[in-house]
Amino acid sequence: MRTEHTASFYLQEAYYLARELEQMPADAPERSRTADETLCAAETAVLTARRVFGGMLEKGRQGKPLRLVPRSAEVTGSVKVTREGWTVIRLDIT
Repeated sequence: MRTEHTASFYLQEAYYLARELEQMPADAPERSRTADETLCAAETAVLTARRVFGGMLEKGRQGKPLRLVPRSAEVTGSVKVTREGWTVIRLDIT
């Protein structure tokens, strides 16, 4: 049976891995593996937090959760889901 950790556990893990990665030499053979582990920990932290804390958001007038940061009219891009189930988010940089 798999035990799920808390969002703060994954955030802390991502933090420590990122610190390790930042101090690692550019030619270190384990750099790619550590980068992957860092990204996985950060992504898992976000998904866990969304699942656990998402229900705590106040509802807006239209029944949608309120945003933590106002949406900027200057940010554009696209979101799609691949056949494998990955979410791909592309932001246009202006």
